[in-house]
Amino acid sequence: ADFFRPAFEAFDNRAAIRWFESELGVPLAHERGGRIFPASGRAWDVAEALAAWARRSGAEVRCLAPVSTLWLADGGVRGVVLESGERLEARAVVLATGGVSYPTTGSTGDGHEMADAAGHRIEPLRPALVPLEVAVPGGLKGLMLKNVELSLLVDGTVAERRFGEMEFTAEGIAGGAIVLQVSRTAVDALIDGRRVELSVDLKPALSVEKLRNRIGREIEALGGDTPVKILLQKLLPTQLRSVIARAAGLSLSAPAGELTERERERLATILKGWRFAVRDYRPFTEAIVTAGGVDL
Repeated sequence: ADFFRPAFEAFDNRAAIRWFESELGVPLAHERGGRIFPASGRAWDVAEALAAWARRSGAEVRCLAPVSTLWLADGGVRGVVLESGERLEARAVVLATGGVSYPTTGSTGDGHEMADAAGHRIEPLRPALVPLEVAVPGGLKGLMLKNVELSLLVDGTVAERRFGEMEFTAEGIAGGAIVLQVSRTAVDALIDGRRVELSVDLKPALSVEKLRNRIGREIEALGGDTPVKILLQKLLPTQLRSVIARAAGLSLSAPAGELTERERERLATILKGWRFAVRDYRPFTEAIVTAGGVDL
């Protein structure tokens, strides 16, 4: 925070929003979680507006002119050397190459090599805002869960909690902001060899006791002979019913009225804390940002 404070005090998020809308003419949309996107949904609107502003401000944009190294001389940076061999002299060089995430955009890690050559210390690189790999029960690929609470557990202790959306993929849990928000802590813990788990609260608005009472009321309203499958229809999306029943050790065809207190307790506990062991994280090519890099 101390490193970034002077920059944010001079030009914070609200100033950036005003600048994009009033000076660059890019209307913005505010989404849940404080996320800001171009109202058009087109990333090119942002890129084109920035490029046009740079040219109006006197910048010369040179395309197809990749930099190979920094031009270092007399204990400082004198400019850059292009792959063609041409040297461009400058009073200062802004090194803005990105990390190693999304390499198709040009973020290949060469900026870290340039910074290292200039004397900066490079912290180990690892993906952040990245999907996590878990064993996904069959039939859940593509399922989006909304209004759930996700807890990240490291060695059995809650490290972070997030509320929002999450999505299952073939490899694990990816979509939805809450998984990405806890991923950096998860990645660091996995690298350290610690035990990492995700716990999903499917009913965050209810305590375990209130959920247990609701299960009892649903059974009473449906009738004791009603199968557990029908009971779960009242509580869960279709794709989750057999999965949760299996996790709770329940038969979908068993009469709901014959569930013991222990079985009802087990069902409520699973709904409030459905756990997954995190076995790995996805590669840099799927990460939104790079953690590590030039030491602050």
